[in-house]
Amino acid sequence: MTETTFPYRLADSSGEGWLHTGDGLYSTFPRTDLGDMEYDQLVSERGPLREIAPESAEDSQAIQEALTAAGKKAVITLLAALYATARKVMDQSGGRIAVMTAGRPGSWEADRLRNLIWEGDGVKPSRVDQAALDTLTGIFERWVLTGDTVVEMAENLAGDVAQVAGKIGGWNAITDQWVRSAQYAESLGTWLVGADYHS
Repeated sequence: MTETTFPYRLADSSGEGWLHTGDGLYSTFPRTDLGDMEYDQLVSERGPLREIAPESAEDSQAIQEALTAAGKKAVITLLAALYATARKVMDQSGGRIAVMTAGRPGSWEADRLRNLIWEGDGVKPSRVDQAALDTLTGIFERWVLTGDTVVEMAENLAGDVAQVAGKIGGWNAITDQWVRSAQYAESLGTWLVGADYHS
């Protein structure tokens, strides 16, 4: 008899993230009002489902190269790309962005992403690196909208940004003066580069 293997993490058609807790049973966290569901029930009631996949080495390299080229415009361009992606997600999901944190919805990194996405709204074009913006939005849309799988965003992006910062001179090398002086600067910096953040 072959033992059934269930995907560890899934995103449903509404973008909610589901975690396999054992024996084909899935639950959401931190959202709990949906209750626990067996895999077959998830498929029938909340499908189609997409597995949560790791970031590919190719995407990581492309993101890091784009951010490196953007220099001091890197972080604000990242925020603009996240916001642009969120707008497209909301247009397709009735105003919800759950899929952007479906990979690890209960993590503190996901909480930062949910709160900081909106800082990318209304950014002046002169502050943004257009080539990097195009690269990032293309990758992000595939991660959460058009791909066969969903890629966890918050932790992967922090890892990519931290590597870029470490290579080209730290937080000040990837941020402009307006990001560094913004009220959200510490929240953003400690998410993206962790202990290497300095205001």
